[in-house]
Formats: sequence, structure tokens, C-alpha cells
Amino acid sequence: MAPYTFSGIIIIRNFMKIGIRNFRVFSSTQIFDIRPITILLGPNNAGKSSLTKLLLLLKNGISKLEFTKGEHNLESFSKVLNWNLGSEELVLSIYEDYQALPGLFHKVYYKGDLAYKIEICDSEEIPIACKYSKVNNDDGSKDILSFTKHTAWLSIDLKRMMDSIYDGSLLESHMLKTEDSDITSEEMEQLLKSTCKNILKADGFYLDSVTLDNLEDIFSRISRIQQENSYYFKFRSLLRTAAIRNEIKQLERDYNPFRIFLGKKEMTHLFANVIEEEINALKNGFELAPSIYRETDTFIDISTSIYNVPNRLQNELQNRIYNYLFDKEDRSIANDPIVVEYSTLGKILFSKLLGSHAFENSGNPLDSDFDDAGPTEIEFARSLFDGFGYFKFKSLFKNIDYISANRGTQKRVLLNEGETQMDEIIRDYSSRERTFKDYESKALQLFGIPGEIEVKRFENFASVVSLKGKKEINLSDLGYGYSQIVPIILRISNAIGSLATFQKKPLINEYTIIIEEPEANLHPNLQSKIADFLHLTITTFPGLQFVIETHSEYLIRKLQYLVANDSLDEKSVAIYYFNSDEYVNEKEPKVKEISITANGNLTDTFGPGFYDESTRLKFDLMRINQEQQN
Repeated sequence: MAPYTFSGIIIIRNFMKIGIRNFRVFSSTQIFDIRPITILLGPNNAGKSSLTKLLLLLKNGISKLEFTKGEHNLESFSKVLNWNLGSEELVLSIYEDYQALPGLFHKVYYKGDLAYKIEICDSEEIPIACKYSKVNNDDGSKDILSFTKHTAWLSIDLKRMMDSIYDGSLLESHMLKTEDSDITSEEMEQLLKSTCKNILKADGFYLDSVTLDNLEDIFSRISRIQQENSYYFKFRSLLRTAAIRNEIKQLERDYNPFRIFLGKKEMTHLFANVIEEEINALKNGFELAPSIYRETDTFIDISTSIYNVPNRLQNELQNRIYNYLFDKEDRSIANDPIVVEYSTLGKILFSKLLGSHAFENSGNPLDSDFDDAGPTEIEFARSLFDGFGYFKFKSLFKNIDYISANRGTQKRVLLNEGETQMDEIIRDYSSRERTFKDYESKALQLFGIPGEIEVKRFENFASVVSLKGKKEINLSDLGYGYSQIVPIILRISNAIGSLATFQKKPLINEYTIIIEEPEANLHPNLQSKIADFLHLTITTFPGLQFVIETHSEYLIRKLQYLVANDSLDEKSVAIYYFNSDEYVNEKEPKVKEISITANGNLTDTFGPGFYDESTRLKFDLMRINQEQQN
């Protein structure tokens, strides 16, 4: 995942992908792959706003669904459930690009406003880990809706994790990525060999000689080049990958992550069944320490619970072996210490720091926010097993902005607490220390809006907005269509500017902006220019993602054109068409994903009344004319 920089801002492109079941129009699981430009199409009242309302609801937090605050305008949990399904359980799926295992995703289950279970599932939707609550009421009954007394339980399928090591998918997820790099992986390997030859004083240094046992020593000895060699972190990634590859080649498929010693004598083979039983017990689940539910994301932070699992396994094995020996009353070995250590498989799984390097602050890797010093490129001090559960729920949906259809105004004076969104946008814009004038100028020119935005403040409660060029023009004198476009441009500038205000090097990672009907009150020519505007914006700020509710044929046609002439990457656009209920059947789903191919074509058709409406009206008019002539 290659980083970008813009005016000191660190930008990481990483798309959001979520699924939802039993929420408003979504009776079965509907997956949305949020791209830089995600278009929601469909007739009125077909359910397009269901996705945008879900995102705005999740912005408040995931452990508890907050219906009393935010811009989602949803009433309660019972009112958002699908009317036809008849279930009281809502399921949210969150897909993440894991450091550790590819293809994993989270499932969060709700009954009532609160999450009661979270699963980490593999690509076949089989849970590998599950954390859930069991509630014991005073009458002895169990009720997952009551969180006053509950215990958390955790289950982990360790065998499936070990399969990922044996079958190579782990290695694949750790392979060094060289996209957007000025050097190929082969050239880097040669450069690394040369570097290691000089630093390690080893003429015969080869990547085949790197192991988990000597990896830390090599890391420490090449650390002196960190400041002077821009490839230092890629060297570490390459060395780490080589060590894992070399060790996996030598592994026996025994599914044994431990070695057991009595004194100096290895006795692993005698207790293989005990190890297997403990791994199976982990899959069956065990009770975590009792806890009181708090209205935070603590409950579904599965990484905290996973962190102590390796120590738990070691302790359980030691206790069982001690009890076995005590029952045998074997005096000859009674005084020998019992040592449970990791096998090579266990080192890969539990102990070695194998996490990929990433943009991170100098504090705890579990922290969701960056400090004032800004992110620096360091390595997560995490093992594969730690990384398996690592997930930032708190910050996942935090950066979501909403631009409503009620954004434009013809008022000459805007108030801090005005009745339109434009009042709020101008208030925030005027308080920004950092704006993006170059971007704003390009966007305004694209729509043919003359001049540069200027805001004059009065007594810190009112604003007058004008466009200053050869002459100064009040925004209200430009017409209502332009007053719909300017708030969008400034809201985007505000979003990026807010990151710049609080961080020296802000991180744009999955910052999503929802825009409702950007084409409102615009001439068809300007509607098509919305596509150009979106292209300009995601090129200027590659970390931004847009979710657009629209009815504009001209916007879609221009996106097709931009993809066809190679201005826009086809993977940057996703279109979701929402069918009216009357057209939903076995062949036609409620929501269907439509892509734009490299030559500008669409992979599927829209429902009736979109592209074909003008054609239908044309033929109806011809028919009427013929009838009148007859």
C-alpha cells in the first residue's frame, strides 16, 4: 500500500469494504466495496440512502449504535430492521487488509443497540476467532440483551491459522511490495546483499542463510544505516520474508507450536496429545475475566483478548504436565523443571516480530490516534498472532463527512447557526488556519465559476461570501446552481484542513465524504463536470473516498468517458444500482454492483427509467404525432 504526500500530508490509499444484513432494505447480506468514487443510483424510495445512513450511524461508534445523535436521522434499532426478514439480529461485516492473514474479516452481531458478539472469519466465512458475552440473570436464565452481568468468551481456531503458514498464504501476505518504487525487488535484493556484505563482513551472505534465530542479530547490525539509507525498512521486510520462507521450507506438518522439556531432555512426543487437546479447547472457547460493559469499543477490541492467549496455552500445558507427573509419582524426574517453549512453528506464530512496517506514532500500536509529532515510519512490534487480532475499530468510521442536498442558499449574509449547511461550512472555513487555494481555484474554474473565494466575517457571528477576481461578486448573485457547488468544494477543503490543523503531518486514510445529489439545480453540461471534479479531487487527495447519491445520467456517462480515455482508473469507480421492490426477483437483486470496464462500457444494465426514459418519451411523442396525423 503505497503512501502519497501532498503539502506535508501523508496519504494512504486503502479502500473500505463492509457488509450489512437485516438493515432497512438489506434483508440478506449486501457487500459494498467503497472506492474513491462510489455511485448510488436508483429510483426514489428504492433505498439508496440506506448505505449512507448506515455509515453515518457507525460514525458514532460500533459497540453501541447511537440513534440519538448524528446526521443519520434514524429513530431506533427496531425501526432499522428489515420489515420482511422477521429477525431481531443485525449483522455488520467489516473487511480489513490484515497484516497477518489474507482474506479475514470481522462480523459484529447486534441485538438491540449493543454488540454482543464479534467473529474473525476466513474467506469461507468460517469463524477463526469469536468473542462473545454470556449473561447470567438472577433467575438463572441467559439473556444476551442484558449487559449488567456478563462474562466475555473467546474461541480461536489455531489449526486454521497454522494451515495459513503451511500453505504459504502467510508468506504471500508478507511479501515485499515494490509498487510505486524506483527499484525492483531483484535490484533491492542485490543492494541488500552488498549492504550486508559491507556491514556484516560476510562475503558469502545470501538470503537463504537468514533464519528466525539470526534475524534479530542481522536487524541490530544493519540498524546503523537507518538514517542514511532510504531502503532500510524495505531491507528489513525482505530479510523478514526470507527468514519466514526459509523456515517454512523446513517445517513438518505436525501442527505442534510447542516443544516440551523435562530438564534437558525433550519429551514433546510424549505430550503431543495434550498439546492437541489444548488447541482444541481453545477452539471450543474459554471464559475471559469478568467485566462490566462500558459504552466504548472495549468489548469488541478482540486484539486485547488475543494478546494473552500464547501465555495461557503455555501455562495450561505446564500445569497439565505437572499434574500428570505428580499422579505418576515418578521420583526420578520429580525435581526436573518443566519447560514449555516454542517450536519453529510456534515462533512464527507467536513470538517473532513479523508485523509489516507501517506509518505509526511512537506510542502504543493499539492507539487509534496520532500524536502531535505526526506519524513516523517504524515497525509494529507485533507477532503474527498479535497482528491477527489487530484492528482499529474506534477510528474506522470516524472520518466520515456528509454534504446534504440542503446545502445551497441565496442569502447574502450567512450566520454561524443558520438554517442551511452552507452557514456551517462557511463558519468552519473562515476559522481554518490552512486552506487549499490552488485546489479550490482549479475546482471553481472547472465549473466556470470566476474568481477566488473570499469570506468577510462580522463580529464573529456572520459572514459574507464573495468571489474576488476582476471584480467582487457576492455568491448569491451567481445563481442557485453555483450555490450548490461551492459548499461541496469548501467542505472538502475543510475536511483536509481539519487534519492539517491538529497534526503536523496528518494521515488521510479512508476519509469518506458522502454527497447527496451533487447535480441538484445544475445544467446537464455542469452535471457531467461533476465527474471531472471528482477526478480532480481524488487525484489531488488520493486518500479521499466519495459516496455519491445521484440520479444524473450525465455524471455516469462522463465517468465512462474518463475511464475509456485512461484519465480514470476503472478500479476507482463502483456503481450500485438499487432496484424498486416491484422489479426485484430471482434474477434481479435489490442491489447490483455495476462496473465500468477499461473501454468505458458498463458490466450490467440499470433498471427501467434511467438511460431508457428519454428514448421511451421520444417514441411516445412519435406515436402521438402519428395518431394526430391519422
